[in-house]
Amino acid sequence: MYLFNNNLPTFFETLDRVTKEFEGFANNYSSSTKTLTPKVNLYKGKEGLVLTAKIAGVNPDDLDISIEEKILRIKGEYKSPYKEDISKFHRKEIKTGKFERKLELPFRVETDKIKAKFDSGILKVYMPQADSDKVKKINIELIN
Repeated sequence: MYLFNNNLPTFFETLDRVTKEFEGFANNYSSSTKTLTPKVNLYKGKEGLVLTAKIAGVNPDDLDISIEEKILRIKGEYKSPYKEDISKFHRKEIKTGKFERKLELPFRVETDKIKAKFDSGILKVYMPQADSDKVKKINIELIN
């Protein structure tokens, strides 16, 4: 005798439906528990580090980028696109609110030479590597 016998397909269909309904519920009602942190890429380029961050919908004037030691901090706010107060949404997936993202850099950078550019919702931060953290080749003196 099989445990599920002929009810197995019905069981998985029901499980799939409940899972989808729960995901919809979570998207509609649990926005306060989700953090608003932009996704980033950080890589080493020719001159140092390059950070790219997806920050669509944020005014560049509302961004605050700072660096202390080897910690880069990006702060901003996703503001509501609505001028009026809407109390009942049928679906709300666009999050609003303040965000902050801190990243530890793999090496020190020249803080006075950092450049940031913003284009089409993508923030790019160029950070030249500090001379004190660059690899230095040591010449070997040959003694006769």
